[in-house]
Amino acid sequence: MTQDENGLLRLGFRDLNNETTVMDLTDDDVVDGSFQATYPDALGRPNAIRIKYYAEERNYQLEDYVFTDATALAAEGDYREITRECLGLSTIDLIQPMAYYYLERARNGREISFVGGRRTIALEPEDLVVFEHRVPGWTDKMLRVVRTSPDLENFTSTITLIEESTEFYDKDYDELIEDLFVTTLPDPNADILNVINVSHAEEVFYYRGRSYTRWKIFFDPPDEEDYPWWDYAEIWVKVGDAGEWVYHTRSEMNYVLDPVEEGQRYTVKIVGVNIFRVKQQFDFAMSVTKVIIGKTDDPSNLSWVTAIANGDTVSIYAEPVTDPDIDGYEIRMGSSFFGGIFIKYSLHPSATIAGVRPGTHTFWMSPVRLSTSGTKIYSSTPVSATCTVFIPAGYTSIDSEIWDYDAIGTHDNTEHTTYNATSHLKCSHTASVLVGAWDSPTWDLLSVQKLKLWADFTTAFVASATTVEGIAGTTLTTEDIGGATKSVSQIVGVINAGNVQMVMSFSTDDIVYSNVPYFEILSAEVNVRYVKLEITVEDPTPDSNLYIGTLTMQAYEGPT
Repeated sequence: MTQDENGLLRLGFRDLNNETTVMDLTDDDVVDGSFQATYPDALGRPNAIRIKYYAEERNYQLEDYVFTDATALAAEGDYREITRECLGLSTIDLIQPMAYYYLERARNGREISFVGGRRTIALEPEDLVVFEHRVPGWTDKMLRVVRTSPDLENFTSTITLIEESTEFYDKDYDELIEDLFVTTLPDPNADILNVINVSHAEEVFYYRGRSYTRWKIFFDPPDEEDYPWWDYAEIWVKVGDAGEWVYHTRSEMNYVLDPVEEGQRYTVKIVGVNIFRVKQQFDFAMSVTKVIIGKTDDPSNLSWVTAIANGDTVSIYAEPVTDPDIDGYEIRMGSSFFGGIFIKYSLHPSATIAGVRPGTHTFWMSPVRLSTSGTKIYSSTPVSATCTVFIPAGYTSIDSEIWDYDAIGTHDNTEHTTYNATSHLKCSHTASVLVGAWDSPTWDLLSVQKLKLWADFTTAFVASATTVEGIAGTTLTTEDIGGATKSVSQIVGVINAGNVQMVMSFSTDDIVYSNVPYFEILSAEVNVRYVKLEITVEDPTPDSNLYIGTLTMQAYEGPT
């Protein structure tokens, strides 16, 4: 019974035999996190009731009617009584059903409360509603509104309800009216399911003319029909095989690791968390791992290269490529780019070299992109140009000396070998040291003369690890090293060639010597009688060798 502001009394009654529901509610009507259910205390649940009433047969004297649930008392062991007043009723046939109603409700009824959305503001005490909610596993559950507290400013209402059942309103006492509700929903205590539809992909993006790589991981939550309590995932990341797991963030769908380093192995663990804030067991959570490939494109090829000789000065230039990530341009001289002698590494595709030794020379140029680890990546087809540096007019050959490295000179981690049926010098790689040197014998020109000197020789570069196993070893897959996007030539191609340096030492008395560096490229015009040469060979990897062909030392005399 309630009284309005005008003093009018409103009388409500409860009897499911003569009532209808006023609203259907679902968990969409419940503000997240506000749902609460209060169950009867199992240890304090009553098993007897005392009703006080004015008995008609005793001239309306106050009497007690006591009813005990004998089955519950036997099971629970101790007598627990509640008292209710029914002062408006006066006969036993009316009091008995009320005693059954109150005891049944006290033993079995649950109280529910939550903050409801806009449409729940219309609910009033004693209204009947039908409730569907996934947490208790309810479908078509009947509840009665007990209290409401509307919040018109936020368009919500705090509502308290009690569980209803037609069993409460019959004339019989039901020892246990609460039926077992078999739901089709999964058990909320079951193991948290893994995320589904997991995939991942690298993405190369550009910023200020440079490329960077991000790793994108895609996933969906478990299907709601399989696990409706999934809330979000924790993202954990490990870098390298021996790295530590580091928590990064939480995500409901997908994740981007940005940026990542080329050649590094990353592992992401996706740990599910449910609405009860229970986390999935870490070891059982879904994980994905990948060795980052990064940008796989080679720099664009140059369209042309020009080499022009003017006396013993050679000018080399080309049109620069428009690619991002170009760090510079590398120029080499020889029969091939990777077997050639390093000339220059320049920001621009041009170089001027003075004092080049006479002969017909091929100059190669390639744009260079640096990977995030600093490895040089060349264009797939370096471009070359050939020019001839002539012996200056009036110069005459007066002597030459041939050194084939076989039992002559001094070897330091180098050795004589045969390559293509001719004598060559190579690094021995003793104790995995990839640098070696050879000192020539002394060449005596018999008298002090002003001579132009240079060395004629060829080079060849050979790398044996031209199989996937030779390059990747036994732990990486072809996908790890870019097999899905790279051509075979890109995978097995050599990324760094060997290097040769020559220093000529000359003297007039075989006591005091002067040095001429870069003798692998240049010629020298000096007053000389005694000549020695030091050759340093450096290989990039243990499975590769730069071969230096037989040296022919040339001595020319100019006009007098």
